[in-house]
Amino acid sequence: MTRPIKNIMIMLLISLLMLSAGAGMAQAATRNSVNRVVSVGDDYRGYPRTDLTIIEEEAFPNGIQAGQTFELLLPMGVEWIRDSNGTATYESEDIICQNCSVEAELRNARTVEITVTAADPESVSQLEIPLVFAVNDFLGDIEVTIDSLDSTISGGQYLFAQVPYKLVPVPEPEPDPQPQPVQQQQAVFTIGSPFYSLDGEVQPEMDVQPYIKEGRTYLPVRYVAYSLGIDEQNIQWDGETRSVVLSKGDQKVQIWIGSRALIHNGTLSDMDVAPEIWQGRTMLPIAHVAEAFGAAVKWDPVVRSVTIVVNSPE
Repeated sequence: MTRPIKNIMIMLLISLLMLSAGAGMAQAATRNSVNRVVSVGDDYRGYPRTDLTIIEEEAFPNGIQAGQTFELLLPMGVEWIRDSNGTATYESEDIICQNCSVEAELRNARTVEITVTAADPESVSQLEIPLVFAVNDFLGDIEVTIDSLDSTISGGQYLFAQVPYKLVPVPEPEPDPQPQPVQQQQAVFTIGSPFYSLDGEVQPEMDVQPYIKEGRTYLPVRYVAYSLGIDEQNIQWDGETRSVVLSKGDQKVQIWIGSRALIHNGTLSDMDVAPEIWQGRTMLPIAHVAEAFGAAVKWDPVVRSVTIVVNSPE
């Protein structure tokens, strides 16, 4: 009887080791972070351009994969934004995915469930999730909680907003002993006008006019690129991917028609509106592109004009 019992014990031990190894393989670590912390009022509701980023540490078959589900939970007194009918909403297309796709479903006013519908096991998956929220009755730090559920996404709590504003001291930058003088170049585009000016001089007529749509000002990307000092050969249109690539010096920006994604020098970010085609030209509220090239954008509601200010060394 001794040998059969010994063999059974050995087999049980081997089985436990295999189960333990399998469980270890099913766990994948992700790096989760919030791109910035915003200060808001106690009656805030809207889109503060704050994103939760979830990215795999490495790509392997048992990492993020189709069928996995996780939840994002807001604290009591804070809810996902509501539509005009008062219903809390969250749209799947608001989430930007690299090497994966997801669907989002609102379980209640404070909880959104996200399901991975497809993922490439040979590539690192990354999700950019906008945090669009409303404050009903809350003071202090607002954190979003990730509940992993059956997924391989790391759980945790992440600070993304504060009510009321908490002053964080910012160290003074060291002064430049020999600051370079700069000169400003200004381009002015006017809604409904085919002409724009550059440092006060009217430029040749554009083949499309700026317009306002749903409260946003759309400008032609090509002429904005000219005003930023980008040469014609550095404005590239790819008809197959329906994307535009702008290059100037060591700065490179790529955008896609119908997508809010913007890649600046290899870094993915989310614009709050997507480019579109109008009269054969690519149009876009230009703040994101202009800022990528170091320019500032100003809106004058009286004359309905957009001024792009570019600083450059003399």
